[in-house]
Amino acid sequence: MVKCAKENCVSHTDLSPGGRYIAFGYGPAVDYSVGVKAPGWSICIGDLTGKWAQITTDGKHNKEPDWVPIAPSRP
Repeated sequence: MVKCAKENCVSHTDLSPGGRYIAFGYGPAVDYSVGVKAPGWSICIGDLTGKWAQITTDGKHNKEPDWVPIAPSRP
């Protein structure tokens, strides 16, 4: 569980492919519809113990994280 200030909320969670981390959007507790810009939102990464860190800091509508697979290296 991620704990945050009551004026903020966590949304759009995505578990990492290996299951060790979770990415999520974090921002003001305002009801934004899908496809609508969300000012003040940032992307965060956490482990499953509840420790987390904000990885975007510009607050520019970063609401829906997604893990990108790494392509295998070629010999």
